[in-house]
Amino acid sequence: MIAACFGGDEPAVRALLAEDPGLARLRDEELESTPLHISAHRGHLGIVEALLCGGAEVDAREGCSGTTALHWAAEGGQPAVAERLLGAGASRDPRDDWHLATPHDWAVFIVHAPHLHVDRRAVAQLLERQGVEPSIFAAIARGEAQQVRRTVAHDARVLDARLGPVDGGATPLVFAVERGAPALVSLLLELGADPNGARPGGLSALALARLARDDESEERLLAAGAERDLSFLVVGGELDSARALLRRDPALIRRGGRHAALLHAVSLHGLAEAVQLLLEEGADPNATHPCLGLDQWLAEVPPLFLAAGKGSSSIAKRLLQHGARVDEPAMRARLTALHVAAFRGWRPLVQLLLDSGAAPDARDVRQRGTPADWARQAGREELAALIEGASSARSRAHP
Repeated sequence: MIAACFGGDEPAVRALLAEDPGLARLRDEELESTPLHISAHRGHLGIVEALLCGGAEVDAREGCSGTTALHWAAEGGQPAVAERLLGAGASRDPRDDWHLATPHDWAVFIVHAPHLHVDRRAVAQLLERQGVEPSIFAAIARGEAQQVRRTVAHDARVLDARLGPVDGGATPLVFAVERGAPALVSLLLELGADPNGARPGGLSALALARLARDDESEERLLAAGAERDLSFLVVGGELDSARALLRRDPALIRRGGRHAALLHAVSLHGLAEAVQLLLEEGADPNATHPCLGLDQWLAEVPPLFLAAGKGSSSIAKRLLQHGARVDEPAMRARLTALHVAAFRGWRPLVQLLLDSGAAPDARDVRQRGTPADWARQAGREELAALIEGASSARSRAHP
């Protein structure tokens, strides 16, 4: 059934449903997607019709993401499917677990599978005709200043709204900075947005403007009273000032501190010198922070996994030198950093992890796959051979 939905094989789906109607409520093992999620995303309208007539739950939530089929029809830009789901009683504005966003948001600015996109604008327009009001994030994404004004005038609390863990808990102001929209940054500040609002423990709006070299947004934030906080100092390379600040207040980067996730942020953005500073000043290399795992489940991961995902050997080396546990498993599948680096194809980083004692024969709990298996799954045969060679050498050394 899952294969037939992925492949758009409507006759096979109908035959399977005739044989076992319960398959309409089936869930795949990896992501806990239903056939309706899969078919809606790919625009297989005939299969969607068959599933709904066969008893599929229109608002069933995908296990890994908390999305409904309407979220995925919106992401894929499938207006005919979205209309059919709405006709079957689909909720118009449920929020997912990854982004805390509605299907309308998914049609406007959430992107997961651009190769499947058809007509996202048409889905957004369909939802608006159904009475869905664009969120402040959607208005910012589309550059609609008047809609931003109307939304804030209706309820000023939206200025403090946050996106979900995959987006680092971004506020509208942070989102505008990330979108490279200085005019909207200025508008949000004018409407009362807090210039010192930050991602939970991560980078402030000012730090993000500096990171993006967005001088205009940076100037407007500073004029509005934005603080040159720790995240701004480390992103801007003002490491002596950052060190002095941490010497005065080391709790900033400890568990529960304002910048508890700053090590994760600078690891993600490849700022090796900032990583070094934070580690020297006591940041925990094994502290965890929520992100979207390689297996598509939300997970608490240490910074080493972010370095592994980005292929940053220089950051991984610093983390390992300061006590990062090389074989610490994470994510629902209990992967190691070596699994991640192998899947992504980062040969120098794979070698570094192996040289640092990473177990080449570690197995995840879902597929029972080794890092070599994950490399091979991604078509990286040479890397798989390298890892298997390390495993054989270790076996000979420790029979």
